[in-house]
Amino acid sequence: MTASSLSPRAVRDKLEQNPRLLLIVGIVLRAITYCFLEPKNPDRHLQVIQFIVDYGRLPATADMGEGQQPPLYYLLGAVVWKLSGSEKVVQLLSLAFSIATLVVLYWLITKTPLIESSAARYYSLLLACFLPQFVVFGLFLSNDSLTILVGCLMFAQAYRFTESPGWRQLLLLAALTGFGLATKPSLLLFLPVLSVLVFSITYRVTRLWRRSFLAVFTFIVVVSALGGYKYIDNYVRYRNPMANVLDARFHFANVPGHAAGYRGIRSFLDVNILHLLASPSLSASTQHAYPLMFYATFWYPHILESSFWGSQRKPLSYLGSVIYILGLFPSFLIFVGMLWYFKHLPDLRSAFVLYGETDRLLIMRYAAVLVLSALCLSLMAATLRYHDWTVPVGRLVFPALFGVLVAFSRGVEVFRSNWRAMAALMFNMRALAAVFLVYFLMEYSLIVLREWFPGLRTLIKAL
Repeated sequence: MTASSLSPRAVRDKLEQNPRLLLIVGIVLRAITYCFLEPKNPDRHLQVIQFIVDYGRLPATADMGEGQQPPLYYLLGAVVWKLSGSEKVVQLLSLAFSIATLVVLYWLITKTPLIESSAARYYSLLLACFLPQFVVFGLFLSNDSLTILVGCLMFAQAYRFTESPGWRQLLLLAALTGFGLATKPSLLLFLPVLSVLVFSITYRVTRLWRRSFLAVFTFIVVVSALGGYKYIDNYVRYRNPMANVLDARFHFANVPGHAAGYRGIRSFLDVNILHLLASPSLSASTQHAYPLMFYATFWYPHILESSFWGSQRKPLSYLGSVIYILGLFPSFLIFVGMLWYFKHLPDLRSAFVLYGETDRLLIMRYAAVLVLSALCLSLMAATLRYHDWTVPVGRLVFPALFGVLVAFSRGVEVFRSNWRAMAALMFNMRALAAVFLVYFLMEYSLIVLREWFPGLRTLIKAL
């Protein structure tokens, strides 16, 4: 092995030519991050697991902050917690889910034609492998890890159903959707899109209304049977299947403070990114600027929610400013891609009529983008209702990250003929991936310094 073969350019070329190497690097990054990251975040998911172990039943929404969540992740976690008594061992579940999520995204990105160009596939895989929030939130002792995995699996199974409609693929899709509803309420937003997909494709293949309605009915029954427990429990107890801790009736102590500082319509229109560049971590200038909160919490750990707190202290926090700047171009392409899909929405009807290979791909891309859009609209509606700055956070769309990548891919295609834009994108995405890795290396190093060299803690705190 020569020195030239280990140069940054040679390594980059190998990763571009062999995406499997990029997948391996992404898996290794998650394994190393697991070793350094403390299991818990402020949401106290372990409290739910402990409640199940102690009382032998599922908590009601009013029992605790995360009592609002469906039970699937916590039942799995309770088994591991009961057997091991170790938070770090329970966190292994999240590591397994995170790696599985990356493998599913790798399959969707590189083994299906849903992401159109080779450049878009490479850049999409870069984001899936290295996006800090996506990596970290997949590794907490939290239902987010399973939620993100099931969301990605639902897209993968929906693609398989469009390619091979039949009862077997339909029942697999229904089972995954049911597991999604049993994991987190946000995955309910997959249900209307997938129901329309099931009906439309079944009718297109069979030309029978009765068969199409039967397929949707079967889909909804299986989903409800597997995922309906929490919503039925909420209705029985509170006459509201979507009861949650933001409702005034539950009086959780932290909720009123989250709405303090709400600035009316200005909170929804403040897109002055200069506030983020000056204050990369959560501050009064960003806390109630909801578009900024969404943008910042998608690209970077804007809120202190983990043991990776080195990035919260200046001047190290200005690494976030660099990420916010580099995130502008891909965010613009995602926005352009979503606009393209909505502008060409009439093409979806033609795709169902013609139903060739290209049409099936377009249908699946629209399904991904529509799920993403539904998630974004639900976050906007919840923010309008509760004025809570913890609602419009970017990580909540990670179950629909594939929809983000589909929109990004279309944005790349829109500018593909402009060589200047493509050259800028190449530089931008490589720089972004490099800064992501610098972020992780910085956090690892700070943890090593403060844990292995206690005498340096004072110096670290002074940074």
